[in-house]
Amino acid sequence: MSISTQKFTLEILRRLLAQPSTTPNTIHYTLALPNQFTFTNNMVFYKSTVLAFLAATVTAIDIRFYRSDGCGSAYGVCPNSLPNSCCTINSSDGNSAVSFNAIPSSWKITGVGYWQEGCQGDAAWSDNNYGKTDMCFTTARYRAASYYFPGGKRSTQQGPCQTPDLLVYEDGSEVDLSGLTEEQFNEVPPPSNKPINDSLVWTAFTAGGTSEEVQAHITALRL
Repeated sequence: MSISTQKFTLEILRRLLAQPSTTPNTIHYTLALPNQFTFTNNMVFYKSTVLAFLAATVTAIDIRFYRSDGCGSAYGVCPNSLPNSCCTINSSDGNSAVSFNAIPSSWKITGVGYWQEGCQGDAAWSDNNYGKTDMCFTTARYRAASYYFPGGKRSTQQGPCQTPDLLVYEDGSEVDLSGLTEEQFNEVPPPSNKPINDSLVWTAFTAGGTSEEVQAHITALRL
């Protein structure tokens, strides 16, 4: 959950809990809202709606990008992605298969995969989960992905973008990318025995960089 979302959630919860039991079953919210939410200021919220929203903010979906077709290879993940937020890889990276995982069984979502980074331009594919808790777009043609709830209007303005902050390999090994600056993220090099044209982390990963090779450079960046 992002910091702005946490602040929003905590403020709503604080106001909800601060009300005496004799007050109406509503609360007023007048603070500025994070960009990814479409509520307007000075709205009245029913407590039941607030509680449902709070549940949604602590239950979010993982978006994964894979380094081969299908959804069975090593992947990078944007964990706990909120509706209309964007998980993206870089413009110079090759396109990837994408999946939406850990979908709550009661949720109906529409997943969207984009040709371009940043969830910009036309969608390459979209589909509903139809009750499934995992959904895979198998063809490697995506550089970004997001999701929204059908029945509600799809946002024309995406929320904040993030790049994968964890790499997970077939053997279960992981590489933590969280906390890297954008510059550091883009400096993670390809493996020395597999030269490629640039030094972006995702390109290094898809070129076959092992967890040890990528981790060693990240460790050096963090020193």
